[in-house]
Amino acid sequence: MKSITTAVLAAIMLVLTLGGCATKEGAAPVDQAQRVLQIARTGYTAAAIAVGVYDKLAPCGPAGAARICRDAAVADQLDKAMVTAKTALDAAGQVLAAAGSDAETREKVIVIAQAAVTALLQALSTYGLAG
Repeated sequence: MKSITTAVLAAIMLVLTLGGCATKEGAAPVDQAQRVLQIARTGYTAAAIAVGVYDKLAPCGPAGAARICRDAAVADQLDKAMVTAKTALDAAGQVLAAAGSDAETREKVIVIAQAAVTALLQALSTYGLAG
């Protein structure tokens, strides 16, 4: 699972990075911001799947109880990272909906989406769910 999560999130980060700085000639910037936000939401979904699998592991117990287990403190930190990312992505969606044709605001949406997925990937990496 770790390698799948890593591959999915790495691909999403690449697309987010390229999407944030490359606009197809003639493409409307609103479409670019919407696309980046959707890709970020896909990254969030991939992370949610990884965290969901982790949450289903048996709790860690005495040494030798289970080779792979769920540490309550790690699960709590991952849950907080998920809530933070979801809040940021939801806010980005609301800002985009209200942005109209304001290019500067749409650029901020792209930055927020990229930051949310980057922070989530860092949290997953910290706790060994992505490498």
